[in-house]
Amino acid sequence: MTEHDFMDRLEIIEQSLAAMDKDLKMVSKAIPRTSLNELDADGHRHYHESIIRAARQQEKFWIELREDLTKKGLTAIMLVVAGLIVTGFGVELKALLAKVNG
Repeated sequence: MTEHDFMDRLEIIEQSLAAMDKDLKMVSKAIPRTSLNELDADGHRHYHESIIRAARQQEKFWIELREDLTKKGLTAIMLVVAGLIVTGFGVELKALLAKVNG
């Protein structure tokens, strides 16, 4: 290996280290720090766990709401149909009685 080859490889290594340092700094900005200025990875994890928990609760709410509205909607439809049947039966009965008495 010549000195020129060595310097080329050294430059590639330095560029790689600089890129890794940049990435590490970016990642460390996403993680909050403690009062002692140390990275608080547990706090970061707890934050995301709370976000996930809230999303699951919201999903559960919408599922239960949809189920409840479906049940109430079906109940309302059945009541309307039952009301129409009773009304129709009453009209038919009235017409039948009118023919019998008439």
